[in-house]
Amino acid sequence: MDTQNTPIHIKLWHRSFWYLAIAELCLTTGVFSFLISLPSILQNINFTDGQIRMSLFVFGVGLFLLAPFSSYLIQRFRRNKVFVVSAFILVAIVSSYLSKLSFCSFHSVLCRQLAVGALYGLCQIVLQGTLINDLCESFLRTEADHVMSWFSRFSLALGPCLAYLLLQNSLYSYCIIVPAALLLLSLLFVSTVSFPFKAPDDDIKLLSLDRFFLLKAWPLALMVALTTFIFGLVYSAVNYPIFYVFVLGGLILALLSEKYVFQNADLKSEAVSGFLALIAFFLIIMSIPFSKLLFLKGILFGFSCGIIGSRFLLFFIKLSMHCQRGTSQSSFILSWVFGLVSGLAFRHAVALSNTHAWLLACAFTVSLLLIYNFCVHPWYIHNKNR
Repeated sequence: MDTQNTPIHIKLWHRSFWYLAIAELCLTTGVFSFLISLPSILQNINFTDGQIRMSLFVFGVGLFLLAPFSSYLIQRFRRNKVFVVSAFILVAIVSSYLSKLSFCSFHSVLCRQLAVGALYGLCQIVLQGTLINDLCESFLRTEADHVMSWFSRFSLALGPCLAYLLLQNSLYSYCIIVPAALLLLSLLFVSTVSFPFKAPDDDIKLLSLDRFFLLKAWPLALMVALTTFIFGLVYSAVNYPIFYVFVLGGLILALLSEKYVFQNADLKSEAVSGFLALIAFFLIIMSIPFSKLLFLKGILFGFSCGIIGSRFLLFFIKLSMHCQRGTSQSSFILSWVFGLVSGLAFRHAVALSNTHAWLLACAFTVSLLLIYNFCVHPWYIHNKNR
């Protein structure tokens, strides 16, 4: 399968699958909304840019903290219980930000951000890399992975829209309450689904790359992280809720394009089109005041996020062996989220005017397009397994 035009099987869309898909949407929207809101919350209580940058960066580091132990945890304990317990602790930590005392120490913020990143990374590995595949027959798993990734991708519009809507109305406490409620909903949806018991392997290793990182895919992981770094820059700079409504429209357009435009197109056409749309987005921003043509800008940015993310996920899956499907998904998720939070943090590290920032972002995107076209794509063609 070299296109994302996956066949639609009605039998995939049973109640349990819907519950997991909604759980994924709630989980990613809740965490992304929280991350978008956090810099403004910290600024409101006089945290410095350096402290804000560090709090975001520590979240990115935390993503990898529990990942090497994920295979052991999933096999040693019931995998759905691992998700439920992790999500419950995640809800508790996010909810702790409601207390003003929780901000009295910068080190306490760092510790909690590290824990939030670690628990979110583990939740994603368990949910997308394991639980969804447990519910599907083998011939449905690529379609299921594709669908779940799109539910996750919609949070790229819903999370920022929700966060900036609350921030513009100075509802800082709700910037914590709403994400915590979404995380709790995710926990409840997963807890209602029954999963078959799977006996653990005879030799369970405490530390393992299984369900963590696909080593052979490191060039693609780096490409994904650098691309989402650019997305993170945009999310930290654009605070119009209506813009993200149009981003959602762009994501839907990308989803439809996969089915009807890129069905029989050249293999590299989707990623190249996504990069070109992102370059066009930056060129329009530099030419026209941002408050104008928000519809076109949002559509271009959403289309770029959707089409690039969908294509790169499929590349990860096709680079893996049959038994490494969960590992490939985890590699994609971790590199995707790490790039996003790095972009969010970078905006608080460098003092640039918007014009200079957009110009550098555009030049960086052009460089990534060239690297993908002449280096990463040929490497992928040479190394794919399926």
